[in-house]
Amino acid sequence: MNYEDFIIIYRKKYNLDHVWVEKMICGTAVNDIFQFIQTKISTTINPKSEPKEIFSTAIQGKDKACIASINLFMEILATETANMAIRILPFNGVYLAG
Repeated sequence: MNYEDFIIIYRKKYNLDHVWVEKMICGTAVNDIFQFIQTKISTTINPKSEPKEIFSTAIQGKDKACIASINLFMEILATETANMAIRILPFNGVYLAG
């Protein structure tokens, strides 16, 4: 499962011509990623769980779907962070906040 597959599904789900990176790295994207992952990996938690529960379950290592969801979310975040660093060439690094 990679983020390109997720973006294709996301575009179809919301009928979008373009997917903004801001939508892929915000808290609500965790739910969409989790729903996407559930089509591939079974889960033991509620399919409509909040991002906080998905993160805590993944950190505790209790559910493979949660772990895969957070891994995919972090892959998207890391990719965009690296792309941003290349685009703007910050002298003192990149800071994540929020």
